[in-house]
Amino acid sequence: MVKLPPGFTVKDIVARFRKLDRKTKIRLLAICGGALLSIPFIFWPAWVGRIQLQGKITILRSQIELAKKQIAQEPKLLEEKKGYEITIKEVNSKLHTEKETHELLGFLDNLTEKTEVSILSSSPKENEIKLAEPFNERYGTVSYSLNLEGGYHQLGSFVSEIENNSKILRVNELSILPREEIPATHMIQMEIAAFYQKEQGK
Repeated sequence: MVKLPPGFTVKDIVARFRKLDRKTKIRLLAICGGALLSIPFIFWPAWVGRIQLQGKITILRSQIELAKKQIAQEPKLLEEKKGYEITIKEVNSKLHTEKETHELLGFLDNLTEKTEVSILSSSPKENEIKLAEPFNERYGTVSYSLNLEGGYHQLGSFVSEIENNSKILRVNELSILPREEIPATHMIQMEIAAFYQKEQGK
């Protein structure tokens, strides 16, 4: 609040203003109007507006520096992306198709003939491997329990063929038991899991 000099009142100021000639009144009003206009157009931008503008400039400079760092890292990120895409493509090429999983028993049967191992029994495994989300939406697994019979080296060749197969097969369980009546022949119990990529639209 504006304090008036001692002994002055608003009435005194108004009375003195009225005594002034018309030209002086216009000049005083022009000075007061100019002073009032200078507040929003000169003093406010020069002080308050300048501080606000400096804050915005500081934020903008920080954003520019961050953008420069991101742009500098872009070639490295693109190279990493290409590497990941190549890895994903290689892994996907080793996955079975859904059709191939239906033919898995036939593949295992051919493999036993190749390694001179006999399949005594085979059955689908009820407790299939459950993949975590969101991988279960794109990938699936099938498992089979097998009871096999053959020589130690033949059974070793059978397991080796599975592990070196071009498509991913995982041996989850494996146990070998010797046959007392035929020492050269062993029985093997194993669980095999195949991973496949689901067909689109399913």
